[in-house]
Amino acid sequence: LLGAIGQLNPLNGILTSLTGFDGTLYDITNTTALPAFNLSYFNGTQGVVVVEDRQTPIAAAAALDEGGNFIDLQYSPLSPVGDYSGPAGVGATGSIGVLNSGGGSGGGSGGGGWACLISTASSEGSISMKTIAFAALALALALAATGLVQKFRRFVAKSGLTALLFFLAATGSSGLVVSQAGATVLIQCPGDINNDAIPDPLLADGVTPNPAYDPDVVCKHLAAGDGFINMADDGRRIQYVFGFSDVTGHTPDMVMMEGMLAANFPSPVIKVKEGQKLYLTLTNVGMMMRPDLFDPHTVHYHGFPNAAAVFDGVPDASISINMGSSLTYFYYNAEPGTFIYHCHVEATEHMQMGMLGQLYVTPKQDGTVYQDPDGSGRSYTRFAYNDGDGSTGYDVDFPIQISGFDPEFHDASLTVQPLPFALMVDRFPMLNGRGYPDTVNPNPITNTAGDDGFDQMNRPSQATNALITAQKGQKVLLRISSLSTTSYHTLSVLGIPMKVVGKGARILRGPTGKNLYYNTSSVDLGGGETADVILDTKDVAPGTYFLYVKNLDHLSNDTEDFGGMMTEIIVNP
Repeated sequence: LLGAIGQLNPLNGILTSLTGFDGTLYDITNTTALPAFNLSYFNGTQGVVVVEDRQTPIAAAAALDEGGNFIDLQYSPLSPVGDYSGPAGVGATGSIGVLNSGGGSGGGSGGGGWACLISTASSEGSISMKTIAFAALALALALAATGLVQKFRRFVAKSGLTALLFFLAATGSSGLVVSQAGATVLIQCPGDINNDAIPDPLLADGVTPNPAYDPDVVCKHLAAGDGFINMADDGRRIQYVFGFSDVTGHTPDMVMMEGMLAANFPSPVIKVKEGQKLYLTLTNVGMMMRPDLFDPHTVHYHGFPNAAAVFDGVPDASISINMGSSLTYFYYNAEPGTFIYHCHVEATEHMQMGMLGQLYVTPKQDGTVYQDPDGSGRSYTRFAYNDGDGSTGYDVDFPIQISGFDPEFHDASLTVQPLPFALMVDRFPMLNGRGYPDTVNPNPITNTAGDDGFDQMNRPSQATNALITAQKGQKVLLRISSLSTTSYHTLSVLGIPMKVVGKGARILRGPTGKNLYYNTSSVDLGGGETADVILDTKDVAPGTYFLYVKNLDHLSNDTEDFGGMMTEIIVNP
């Protein structure tokens, strides 16, 4: 205990298990019978932090625990010298009541170092027993695993408090208790035998069919957290965002590490088939850049007819996911169409900050051959809806999501300033999370957060481009959605006929079965609306065309013109 004087209150900690998450049984030098925190120990001169080679102490800001006790935390590696596995006491022969990685029995040398935990002292009152139990168990077990230690040490240098808080949460991904409520990374995916959110058709031997496998089950695992993206202006202004990232394929012990600072904008596109069952796990990995924010998150499947309100994502009537916790949503996708999803907690803030994505359901009619009703002889096997006549047939489809950022709002979130809700103006209008000309860049865009000192690395954070390509004579389905929190938009195409066949995830068809499709050159959308638009290139000359908004102030990247909500449609010969 760094700087602690006298006895602690309470005097004991609790080890709830003697088995580490690596499977090692620590039953020689440890006990569950209230290991003592009886006196302070400091490995060096009182008040001077000892830093061994390539090891960095972690200082945490003072905080209040749930009992109102004032907690001043400071952590530092122990020296590799000395025996920390002996009898309880003070000094180099004193014992610390947590696991150590060096093994040994009785007075043997455990080695200390990163495997030992320096616990916390309360300068006023007493520390909650639950707080001590959580910190001791979670950190001690986690630090015993070399792989996690190495990952953790990468984050320590620039973000001491942040790394500490999120490493505590990360230990929860190994099945440890990370809060009084028992928060943990938990994936629910029928047929998944290795807990990575991917159903497995075969058992571990690679030969035996998995009896739990269902081809109509689709699993997805999203992490909710923060990150950065770059704008399309010449200065490549960086913006702090909240968002979702795809951690499907990662086992629980790696989800926190993979999801931290990995927010994507827009969020990953989710595509399922009508009749499929979607198990969507959301894990809240928290905010690396804003550890003071303990915001819960949800997934709201916008426009979807939920059978159970508990999965709706609106916090008034359903569950919100706290930091370090997971929830698996279940949806039976009974209807095709273009939907959207977003976080519904503090919706205006979290949506403006980037927690937006597109989700669409393809119809059961896919795979059936229908002739084009126009008599051209063209045929289709892919459709926007179950039309029964081939009238919503298409060759290629592209998701197009309307959104925008207010840079002042995002900067205020990063710098812990009051959020200017009433003054919100999207000065960076975007299609699929990019302004022109980035919209036509076919590659994922990597942010500059590492170069700008916000992260240890530059990460791919804008995966979805808005470039539309087709061969002459093909039909293109645009799955358009607007998740703008500030404006209505009119999206237009010059030179290519547009036919609107669906709105709000419903086919435009009257009660008698009459098609109510309409031809137009522009589509109006407000926030939360979707439209299914077919572009027919049959009578269009090969070349480059433009999809853009008629809101002229949104054809810019902040103060720079000739950007914003615009992309190209390339019709190849």
